[in-house]
Amino acid sequence: MTLTILQCNVNRSSVAHMLLPQIAMKMNADVLVISEQYRKRPEPSWFASKSNTTAVWVRGNEAMRVSASGSGADYIWVRVSTVVVVSVYLSPNYSALEYANRLTDIEDAVRDISGNTIVAGDFNSRAIEWGLPTTNRRGRLLLEMVARLQLVVVNEGKSATFRRPEWGQSIPNVTLTTDRLLTRIRGWKVIEEYTASDHQYIIFEVTDENTTRRRGNVLLPLRWDTKLLDRKKLDRLLQNAEPFTKTT
Repeated sequence: MTLTILQCNVNRSSVAHMLLPQIAMKMNADVLVISEQYRKRPEPSWFASKSNTTAVWVRGNEAMRVSASGSGADYIWVRVSTVVVVSVYLSPNYSALEYANRLTDIEDAVRDISGNTIVAGDFNSRAIEWGLPTTNRRGRLLLEMVARLQLVVVNEGKSATFRRPEWGQSIPNVTLTTDRLLTRIRGWKVIEEYTASDHQYIIFEVTDENTTRRRGNVLLPLRWDTKLLDRKKLDRLLQNAEPFTKTT
């Protein structure tokens, strides 16, 4: 199974809402993670949060694979086959205390979900970890939640996902996942398609295969485990290493 996921913020725009099916079809998207939805569509495979601010739309044959769902004020989660997709929207108008409380509600919900999980949406926070030059208080709160849930940030590069002339550019849209699922995610990128929103959308795939390397008959993930690093030994090796000489 390969799931193509399109992560969107339609900015409560009717035009952006009407363009969604066209963009989804062009991108062959199976699952849409939607923040600031304009309105709930009548499709039975369209799942919305209790506040109707965020949604998950499962398209085509993948709708048959939906086995469970649940929602809160700022999130909606849907289990599609073996993957749980959680869509989140946290308003920039929340006070610091309200933001922290809403984030706690999301953390509690994600903690109760078992299996491979993707948490994606517009968190309206800033952090170096997803391409911004600084980290603000909201970003620190989100990163603390990420650490507690043992999630990882999927975002790559520094392409802005929010662009408005009078406000400038930013990256409020974040994709998080479990460490085990990270090796199955391919092609995460911000697309440059016209969206009729002040947000650019994100697309990526979740595949059945892990990105791995082989040692004998054992498959190993393509990542370093720094917990196993012997720093003293590394320092000794570096001190005793011969200087590099360029040859032609």
